[in-house]
Amino acid sequence: MKVVQEKNITDYCQTRQIFKQYQKSCRYINFGYYDLVDLKLLKPKNQGVYQFRITGKYRALAIKIDNTLYVYKISDHQ
Repeated sequence: MKVVQEKNITDYCQTRQIFKQYQKSCRYINFGYYDLVDLKLLKPKNQGVYQFRITGKYRALAIKIDNTLYVYKISDHQ
């Protein structure tokens, strides 16, 4: 599965110094290792919003269209 993000996502990651971890999580998804980043479909499932782990504190929210995840937000998972 391919991961695509907006420019503001990269800026957000760089200001919080989690850009390398974000890239690593995206690489795991590209190779199909979904368990390593805890990729899951959030409830309500009919909205199609996925979440995956970047670090212990940060999670990325994405929408899946075809075989691509479009990351639209990174949240502080506290």
